[in-house]
Amino acid sequence: MATVLMVCSGNQCRSPAAALLLERLLGPSVEVTSAGISAREGSSIPRPMRRVLREDGLDGRAHRARRLTREVAEQADLIIPMARAHGHYIALLSPTAGARTVPLGQLAAIARQAPPPAGASVEERIAEVVDVAARGSRASSASAALDVPDTFGGSVSQYRETYSLIRGMVAAVAGWLAPAPPRSPQATISDSH
Repeated sequence: MATVLMVCSGNQCRSPAAALLLERLLGPSVEVTSAGISAREGSSIPRPMRRVLREDGLDGRAHRARRLTREVAEQADLIIPMARAHGHYIALLSPTAGARTVPLGQLAAIARQAPPPAGASVEERIAEVVDVAARGSRASSASAALDVPDTFGGSVSQYRETYSLIRGMVAAVAGWLAPAPPRSPQATISDSH
């Protein structure tokens, strides 16, 4: 099973929201977790973000923040930080993990422009993502600069704006990673007429 790690600062808003969304969109074939570079272990998602998640059918009550460690980073097949600064931190923490890190804004921009990575399964496609992102980063350099803003302590409307941004980016990435469902033999026969 492939593992994807979402990373932000406190692991209370952006990365858990992105993890819950990606998990919902990709299903059980991928283990999606999150961590924060300066997380206070055990902190919960703030009420305004839990409210926004609930409005979209996601339950963030069980989430507890955890700090990003070298070990956590090195266990992930793909690391998706919410901002480029988080990616720089990951590269310093572990060059090995840094090589498997692509910021969400950059990854979403590539997903909207590039053909999907090779592979028949989500796991195979995740294994190809870093190579595809490296090739596509030149084409999407302007969009890659898009960091997900930290709205911790903000108003409910600020949380909604940030969640909407995350939701759009994660949907683009999930759609790009998910293999197309197999065509039924009946559809193939009717398409040939």
